Amino acid sequence: MATIGKIFGWILVVMGLLFVAVEIDGTAGGTSDHTVFGFVLGGLCLLGGGLLVRRARLTAGRAAAVLVPPEPTLDARLFRLAEAEGGRITAVEVAAALGMGFDQARAALEELERQGACQVLVNDSGMSVYRFAEFEGPDGKKDVMEG
Repeated sequence: MATIGKIFGWILVVMGLLFVAVEIDGTAGGTSDHTVFGFVLGGLCLLGGGLLVRRARLTAGRAAAVLVPPEPTLDARLFRLAEAEGGRITAVEVAAALGMGFDQARAALEELERQGACQVLVNDSGMSVYRFAEFEGPDGKKDVMEG
């Protein structure tokens, strides 16, 4: 749509220039009867065409910006993964699913634990599992709701 407006705007600019040029030529030759009308019509075409071209340029820039969705935050990506995994995830799962290093995944999970979004459970073999109670279903929140 912006391209059509831009094309129509340039057509109006060219028409306006032609009207003004014809009136200047007619005035110089003494043959123009409607000089004021020609200059006003030419000026309006120039103004309207220029505004259409400008609007088309501005609209094209905004449309490109609108089409690019924002990148989800790391926290949001971790929450989605935790939800998909039933509320329990490990740093290895995060690293594999989100394409990041193990240390970065572990640090992100530790930060969420520090903020109170999850708790870390360590099994007998030393594996850390991060528990997101909100994503474990109704039973995951049961101990908090009863206490």
